[in-house]
Amino acid sequence: MASNNLAHASRKSLAMGPSVRNLLAHYQLDPSRIASTGPHQTLLKGDVLSYISQHKLSPGKNDQHNHHQSTTQTKQPSKPYVPNLDLSGHQPKPGPEGFSKIAKRLLDM
Repeated sequence: MASNNLAHASRKSLAMGPSVRNLLAHYQLDPSRIASTGPHQTLLKGDVLSYISQHKLSPGKNDQHNHHQSTTQTKQPSKPYVPNLDLSGHQPKPGPEGFSKIAKRLLDM
């Protein structure tokens, strides 16, 4: 009987959709603290949303989140990498003849 409960608990941890996983990560929630109402104990998006609204949670660190998730988050860079592109010697390639005809028609309008 204990192995049946273990299988049931592991099934519950895997039985959730991508939107549920996203909400759990965004609000840093532990799925075992939320009652699942879906078939076969599937945690539904509505379950997570109702839990968030009942506890008036905001995105970020919450009391229900486990420390393992917070330590595995990656550090965000302070500013995005922008390569140095020197386009001073760049000459645009001429397009097909059709492009120039279309451009002339657009300019004549």
